[in-house]
Amino acid sequence: MLSRTAEYALRAIVHVATSPKSHCTAAAIAEQTKVPSGYISKVL
Repeated sequence: MLSRTAEYALRAIVHVATSPKSHCTAAAIAEQTKVPSGYISKVL
């Protein structure tokens, strides 16, 4: 079982890896992955 932090980190890395853009902001990643923006900043 993955911790919440690990799950959020995996969501973020998958989003970045599959994003057609070369740059992603933390806010955009948070919105697309449905992770709270404060938490995604901590994970990244």
